[in-house]
Amino acid sequence: MLRAMSHDRRPFSQFSNTFPDHGDAASPGPLSARAGAACTVLTACACVATARYLGLDWLSQPSLGLPMGVWIVALAGAWNGAVRASRERRHRAALRGNHGAWTWPNSRFFAGLMNLGATIAERTCALLGIDATGASAWHDSIAWPQRPLRVGLRLDGEPADLIMHGPGAAGIEFVHADADHDSLDALVLPAEGGVCIRTGTTDARDAAWYDWGAERPLSYLSLFPVRIDPELITIADQRGVPMGSSAMLSQIVRAAALFSRSPQRLSLHDRLLGRRPLADTRGRGDLESLDACMERLAEQIQTHTNPSELSPADRVACRAVSAWLATTGPIDQTKRASLMECVARLIGDEPETMLRLAAVRIASMDDQGGIEAIVAADKLLRERATHVSSEQASMLSCELEHGPYSPMTLGRVAAGICLLCASSPTERLAYLRDDLLEDMRYSGWLVGRDTERAVLIDVFRAIERARRSETPRSSGSASSSNAKAA
Repeated sequence: MLRAMSHDRRPFSQFSNTFPDHGDAASPGPLSARAGAACTVLTACACVATARYLGLDWLSQPSLGLPMGVWIVALAGAWNGAVRASRERRHRAALRGNHGAWTWPNSRFFAGLMNLGATIAERTCALLGIDATGASAWHDSIAWPQRPLRVGLRLDGEPADLIMHGPGAAGIEFVHADADHDSLDALVLPAEGGVCIRTGTTDARDAAWYDWGAERPLSYLSLFPVRIDPELITIADQRGVPMGSSAMLSQIVRAAALFSRSPQRLSLHDRLLGRRPLADTRGRGDLESLDACMERLAEQIQTHTNPSELSPADRVACRAVSAWLATTGPIDQTKRASLMECVARLIGDEPETMLRLAAVRIASMDDQGGIEAIVAADKLLRERATHVSSEQASMLSCELEHGPYSPMTLGRVAAGICLLCASSPTERLAYLRDDLLEDMRYSGWLVGRDTERAVLIDVFRAIERARRSETPRSSGSASSSNAKAA
């Protein structure tokens, strides 16, 4: 049994859309309501009977003691009542000046009924050959009750208090969870030295990023991901450093729950159960958009100035925000650059961060600063002996040939050149530059843009110059060591 919890440990205040009466004008007439309900039930009966006559034998199979066809008729009648009740609530809300979203009714019977209805609807779509993607797109365009964010907790004590009492926990319904549940947006579990936040995934609807808390294998697509929704967020450290502040932990949990409602992560069954999809630039009801959530997380990072005081939660947030800043569109470029500079000051020891910083700087027309960040990233990659996928050349060629022109496209290609050079010796850089120049001839967005072409060539030259400047020092150190040994 799931037991709801609020921020102050009292039973969670239930979501309700009931309002005091405002006269008879707020509700439909009893005769019209009964006529509408009867019409709905009779229509459902006719549809079920016709479908059974045409050969849908599963309608006569029993479920919970009644044939499936009877349940469909019951669901139709219940849905008719829910729609009328929703219209009445929204009319009353309009009279009171309240334009809130149509939230999930607080009724276990309703939730159970909708769970059964969602299962029947998915099975019907499969039997009739209806495309689930098209049905989901249609469902996103209609009015439907929406669940609040719901997070399950399998931990107690201080970690749970930090998560539940932070500012990011506002509006989240926390429940004690002993098992996975379809209605949960995220599940917080104990982990060695910290906590693990898990979001619901399936083989067909996988997350784009496995774990915000772990470094990803470095590639062009991981450096500039199209999506950043995580499957896990591991916040743990073995050095005895506290996990993080209540404000940061609660905001990370909120981000995980919101990203679990990315359109690509939700099936038709999820949508029917009230988990409505959220877009990058558009929220739904009382829920903010994904970009707004990441912007709030970025603002929380700005309160930190000392890298040595970073907690594991702070580093997780910085890693996610840097990926978001390097790929998202609708944000002022000046603000993007300012936030990325802040992130780089905190986790500039990670080559991914420096490459993303370089892309943002070049997009902000700070070519010299961007090239300096690329040279620093190249040194980090070589010092760490980071394995870089060999597919960078094909990804760069694809970006050059098919990428749309924008300042961020130029910045991403410049950072990609660093990845291309990372696994190559200094002597081969000239050959790589010649190959890239050949690809530039067929790049539509570089036609007539000699300045942008010059920037990309300067990136090659700066990397080669920096590497050759390190060689005499290395040779000198080796000679002195040999002399001492002699």
